[in-house]
Amino acid sequence: MAKKKKKKKEELDEDYEVAPAAEVEDGAEEAAPSLRRPQQAKPRNDAYVMMLAITFLALVTGCVLMYLDAAQYEGKNPPQAAIPAVPELGKAAAPAGPATK
Repeated sequence: MAKKKKKKKEELDEDYEVAPAAEVEDGAEEAAPSLRRPQQAKPRNDAYVMMLAITFLALVTGCVLMYLDAAQYEGKNPPQAAIPAVPELGKAAAPAGPATK
């Protein structure tokens, strides 16, 4: 059982980078609490990076299309819409139908 623990410890030690003893000074222990640092693996691009790129392209495309649409109306006034007549408040409109008795 002691051999298994020793093998596991050796495997774990391989994953860490140990600073050489010559570089460690007396006061370095305060500056660096741990001399062992895990080796950093280069992060991979995942699906979220691709989604970020697609979203950026969609936003840029939308802005370009919105600019082209607005550029068509440069210097032109929009057509005037017909404003419907609104009866005054408090006055009821006459019912449209036969009068009731």
